[in-house]
Amino acid sequence: MQQMDDAWKNLGKGVDAENRAAAREELAEFHAAVLSAKAQTPDSAEKVEEQKRAACVTDFRETLVEGLQFTSAAELATLDGKYKEADTLVRNKLAALRSAGRGKFKPNEGK
Repeated sequence: MQQMDDAWKNLGKGVDAENRAAAREELAEFHAAVLSAKAQTPDSAEKVEEQKRAACVTDFRETLVEGLQFTSAAELATLDGKYKEADTLVRNKLAALRSAGRGKFKPNEGK
């Protein structure tokens, strides 16, 4: 998860023609971190009733898969020179998904 946070710090600066190479590298790092996270179980699953735990883990994985989709789409847009599209995907779609996922799967973060 730390790898995802590290990549996000740089992605949060935006995607444009000037930083396209760095953005693609950070998108690849973020993508790899998401793939790695899919093999994990969120800490919050331990606090869920046993009969609901499988659904929680499924929701976690679905959220990560959606993140992979946004990351892949942003990378494709960057490769095609569509920097505004890539930036919108990162700043809006991926950021919103990341925020929602943190709220859902890391509810005590920052406390």
